[in-house]
Amino acid sequence: MQKYIILTENDESNWLDQTGVLYHFPPRYKKLIDPGTQVVYYKGRLSNIQYKFKRLSDEPHYFGMGMIEKVWPDTSTKNYFASIRDFRLFTEAVPFKVDGEYLEVKANEVKYNYFRGNAVRMLTEEEFKRITQGANKLESQYYKPEEEYDQSHISTVPEGKQIRYYVTKYERIRSYRDAALKMHGYNCTVCDINFKEVYGELGEGYIHIHHTKPLFSLEEATTPDPRTDLVPVCPNCHAMLHRKKGVLMTIEELRNIISKKNI
Repeated sequence: MQKYIILTENDESNWLDQTGVLYHFPPRYKKLIDPGTQVVYYKGRLSNIQYKFKRLSDEPHYFGMGMIEKVWPDTSTKNYFASIRDFRLFTEAVPFKVDGEYLEVKANEVKYNYFRGNAVRMLTEEEFKRITQGANKLESQYYKPEEEYDQSHISTVPEGKQIRYYVTKYERIRSYRDAALKMHGYNCTVCDINFKEVYGELGEGYIHIHHTKPLFSLEEATTPDPRTDLVPVCPNCHAMLHRKKGVLMTIEELRNIISKKNI
C-alpha cells in the first residue's frame, strides 16, 4: 500500500540533510521512512532572518515533494540516511493552514502543538493530494550540486588555430561527501595518512572523496551509497587510482602495490 509522509527541514540543523537529495534522521522515524514512500517537505516559522532568502515563506509551509529511494544506517551513530528521488520544488509556498484549518487533519484534533516534536509525520492520501494540488506549479527536478566537477573526460576539437575544450560536468552532492566522511573518517583508505596529524591545523578536514564507481561510467543519474561507493583518499592515492587511462584501479589493488614497495 502506498505510504505518504511529511519530512520537516529546519533552517538550522546538525543533521546531514540536503533538500531533495538526502535526509538524515533518528531511529524513531525508521518505521515511517521506507523506499517508495511519497514525501512532502515542510518548514516551520522563520526564526533567523539570515535564512529568509532560502525560503518560500516566513510562515510554516510546505515547499516540495518527492519519493524515498533508499534507506541505510549511519554506521557512526544509531541514525539513518534516506535518499530522495524525483524531487520537485513548489514555486510558491503552500500554507499549513487554509481558512483557519490545518491541511494535516490530525493537527486540528489535538490540543498540543502537533508540529513540534513530529519532524516526520504520516499523511493520508487525501491530505497528500490536498497539499500537493495546492501547489501553484511544480518546477523540474532540483539539485544543489557542489561547484566541483570531474574533468577527467575532456575532448578537444581543433578549429583553425584554436582548440576548444568540451567538458562533461558531473553533479557532486556535498551531503553525500559529508555522510561518507562521517562514516569513514579523514584517513586515506589506501595509505592511511591523516592530514591533521601530519600538518596540524592546516590539514584539518582535508581529504579527497573517491567514487568507487566513476561518475563518467554511469549511463544515468544514480544515488551513491556512502558506505560502499564513496571513500576518503589522499590526493596522491586518488591520482594513482585513476592513473591508467580507461581503467579504474581498486582500493585493494593500490594497497597491494604500496605493501610490496614497503616489504
